[in-house]
Amino acid sequence: MARFVARRLIGMIAVLFAISVIVFLIFNVIPNSDPAARIAGKNANPALIAQLNEAASVIDGAAKDTADALGISPATLKRRWALARAWLFREMSER
Repeated sequence: MARFVARRLIGMIAVLFAISVIVFLIFNVIPNSDPAARIAGKNANPALIAQLNEAASVIDGAAKDTADALGISPATLKRRWALARAWLFREMSER
């Protein structure tokens, strides 16, 4: 049973890695392309692309506002957020 679970976990990790590489290549290798247009798809209208760009700027602006309110840099906020997410994931995995 343990060998079966181990094989399944290794297979899952391999698939997740392959998907990550494919997504990275799609979003970072294609030059001179608007990320919102790529997310929206081939048949996207300009209004949808504008909404996606606005949502991205709001999220980025909120992170900057939060960092300013805490008196830290946005990079420090991102590192602390990643640490908090990892801690929460670990805590939830133990149960």
